[in-house]
Amino acid sequence: MLTETFARTIGLETGQKADAVVQQSFERISISSTMAVARWIAGESIEVAVEAGRETWEIFAELAVHHAASLDEVTRRCFAWRNVMAEVLNESATQLDSSPEALSQALSILQLSLEFSIVRMCESFETERKRLSFLATHDPLTGLPNRTLILDRVEQMLARSARSKQPVTALFIDLDNFKNINDTLGHATGDELLEAVTARLRGVIRDADALGRLGGDEFVVISEEPSRSVGPELIAERVLDALEHPFNLGAGKQIGVTMTASIGLAAGDHLSAEELLRHADIAMYRAKCDGKSRYVVFETGMQCST
Repeated sequence: MLTETFARTIGLETGQKADAVVQQSFERISISSTMAVARWIAGESIEVAVEAGRETWEIFAELAVHHAASLDEVTRRCFAWRNVMAEVLNESATQLDSSPEALSQALSILQLSLEFSIVRMCESFETERKRLSFLATHDPLTGLPNRTLILDRVEQMLARSARSKQPVTALFIDLDNFKNINDTLGHATGDELLEAVTARLRGVIRDADALGRLGGDEFVVISEEPSRSVGPELIAERVLDALEHPFNLGAGKQIGVTMTASIGLAAGDHLSAEELLRHADIAMYRAKCDGKSRYVVFETGMQCST
């Protein structure tokens, strides 16, 4: 009976065909859920039943993470499991000559188990949805806004700039000789350095400024409505000063690394976000050509002579 039950629960009676891994996952969900409910009906505490069904929620999470099945499909399978298990309980009650009260209690426990499982399942899918939404707009290593989100924020700043008549300034920051770190110390140390650089950049910008990572060793700061006391040039100087202090990396912080950066500044009030970043990028390359570890303000016609 159990073999038939599980086959019906995972939808085999409808002639559907699913990925082998997905089918196996639903089989595991059916078995785990059934065992959890059986232990609950047998008189064990809800805590024991929850622990027995924990594998079910882990599988839900796996399905969400790997996009193996949609929320609609998983929900449908949950209700299919509930319906089949209700049939099994009714058949078993008849064979065992159980009282109507006992059957009613068992069905109530089954329904509670379904509701609890659906809640946990939705939590798994919602957690994954939020994670994917975050990764779509943020750098997974540093947690900073990525290029997509930065461009969106710059466009918003430029729209406000058109009304306030205050220019928006972009600081394009590129670490000098970062490739040597990855080549000599390894990518793990390189990633640790990028995280440490991010922490220092956060410490020198204003709350009103936007900090993002464009990829690799490239960062950007967008400054809106700069004050006289903290203009973009001063922010650039603070960035350079912050990077002067050695970074202690690796296990036990035994690896000392000194890092500098080349910074390009560009301001505009009638530019697009892409144009503003491109101008700052050009100025950054000019800073590298001029010797690195410095900042350069973009000027029309600027080129880098090699």
